[in-house]
Amino acid sequence: MCYPRQIRIISTTLILLLAGVDQLIKLLVLRKFSHLVSVNTGGAFGLASKYPFYNFAVLFIIAVLVFFTFWVNKDLQKRLPLFFIISGALGNLIDRFFRGGAIDYLDLKFWPSFNFADILITLGVIWLLYLVVLVKKKKC
Repeated sequence: MCYPRQIRIISTTLILLLAGVDQLIKLLVLRKFSHLVSVNTGGAFGLASKYPFYNFAVLFIIAVLVFFTFWVNKDLQKRLPLFFIISGALGNLIDRFFRGGAIDYLDLKFWPSFNFADILITLGVIWLLYLVVLVKKKKC
């Protein structure tokens, strides 16, 4: 059986691993397919792109709140989607801090461009909403 300290170590390792995969993909895309890259200095879908510091600050605050929620939440079922959200937020925070904006490389033409971190965040949010809204807790 895992103890809380072990769970935290495993959780942190998985979060860093997913954020690392995001950064590795971006590095490869920047080196091999730089013509496909766009830098998103705004928030989600490029909103408020004229205020990059504001976007960084808001994303940082949200990431801290989600991470705190993750850390105190004992429900493994709800912790798993938080892995995705925190990993994606961390990947985009790294971009914003070191590159001035999130590196987007997937462009479907009918949707704003996005990246692996955005996919992680979106899947995590959908999964968490599903758990909170649609899944009923069993009463003993």
